[in-house]
Amino acid sequence: MTTQQTTPEGKGTPEGTHHWIITLEIPGRVSFTRDGTYTPRPGETRSGALHALLDSITEQKPHLRGANITFFSVEPNRL
Repeated sequence: MTTQQTTPEGKGTPEGTHHWIITLEIPGRVSFTRDGTYTPRPGETRSGALHALLDSITEQKPHLRGANITFFSVEPNRL
């Protein structure tokens, strides 16, 4: 598992206001899990965050385009 400590395109604070985790799978070929922090734009939805993170991942790892999302969570980063 890889931890990403910055937001896509370097937006937001390094610590991020939210923690996220995603698992992608291409059945029979690869399973990929990554987590990190993210600071959403004002008014951004959970769906918007998912697509921003997914776009960032697939830009870095094009072979994951079209992979199944088997798990996704985004939660406030404060305990």
